[in-house]
Amino acid sequence: LWATCNVGASKPEELGDYFACGETTAKSVFSWSNYRYGSDDWRLSKYAPNDWAAVDGLSDGKTLLDASDDAAFVNWGSTWRMPTKSQQDELRECCTWVWVDGGGFQIVGPNGNSIFLPAAGSYGLNNGVSAVLKGVGVECVYWSSENLDVKPGSASGLGVIQGDVKFSYIGRRYFGRSVRAVLAR
Repeated sequence: LWATCNVGASKPEELGDYFACGETTAKSVFSWSNYRYGSDDWRLSKYAPNDWAAVDGLSDGKTLLDASDDAAFVNWGSTWRMPTKSQQDELRECCTWVWVDGGGFQIVGPNGNSIFLPAAGSYGLNNGVSAVLKGVGVECVYWSSENLDVKPGSASGLGVIQGDVKFSYIGRRYFGRSVRAVLAR
């Protein structure tokens, strides 16, 4: 069910584009000041799970991205979407991960099918102002389609670091991450 390459790439080993969570256009500058759906963790204009996190004081209660805010759906069409946290957890917990020199993981599922996730790094926090690209060739950080209701300005994803350290990731929604699509069902 997983795509063979990242959104914005045409080959498995290409890094692809970086997206803020809920944004569908690739960019290279990531900060609250240019994030589409908010200006900080507590002033969100969409995907505000609580009234106190909403810019207008009225929560929309949404935690799952709408199709119009799904980078895979918008860039690749209706047969693709961003994975849920549950799908990423299944990939992390049920598959065999092997580090490939050159930067990435070959992931083999229980059915014998495999995908390659390049270590595309991510745009993360830089002195609290804007995000800088870090971890290329060493870490894989991929968005899911889910924002967090307990930490409104954050979203979940999959993180893997060279050496096979896999974890569920939580990061600020304005950070730049890779997207690996799954088939829509």
